[in-house]
Amino acid sequence: MKTIFRNLAIATLWALFFFTSANLYSQNKSTWGINFGATYTSLWGNEYARAVKYDIGTLLGLHYSFEITPGIILAANVNYERRTIDGKGVYYNYQGRPIEEYSFKDKYHYLNLPVLVKVPFGQKELWFMDLGPFINILLDDSIRREGINSSFKTLDYGITAGLGKEFPTKGNSSFILELQSELGLANTMDHESFDSNAQTKRTSTMKLLFTWVFN
Repeated sequence: MKTIFRNLAIATLWALFFFTSANLYSQNKSTWGINFGATYTSLWGNEYARAVKYDIGTLLGLHYSFEITPGIILAANVNYERRTIDGKGVYYNYQGRPIEEYSFKDKYHYLNLPVLVKVPFGQKELWFMDLGPFINILLDDSIRREGINSSFKTLDYGITAGLGKEFPTKGNSSFILELQSELGLANTMDHESFDSNAQTKRTSTMKLLFTWVFN
């Protein structure tokens, strides 16, 4: 728990530093927004990780962006994400024999912090591509079964790439629809497996984001 709070404090200070510095630098070229959307996560790294099944997750957060130079935008998000693993397990007796199957839904709560370089294109530059690093911090989980703990490390990181389009409105706001792919590069396995072939567990997440932007 101490590690979680330490990482959360570092991430919060980093976000405050970024937003403050960006706001001072960008002056009137900055935009704020609200994110919400859906996520789907899968695991890779070994055959056991690929067998883990996730439900559709949810996302809610804040968006900030500013123009570095004409045609290049720096964007950062601070998102809360909830991911759910839907699975089955088996209880064993003291002789090691299976006695009962059970189903479970384990919920994981993350703080997601991507920083992306955004390049608009097209006739009115309403389409855009973006690319950059992300950090995910595991805040909490719903695992309450006796003798079972989370197998995920607190910190995850990797690369995010996205493609989206902005839809202007008549007022001082606009809407952005974006599809993102998030590839985790960190090994999130929190403990050693009995199987030497299952020592690596990395994340891969697809996101459908809807952002309401205030200019």
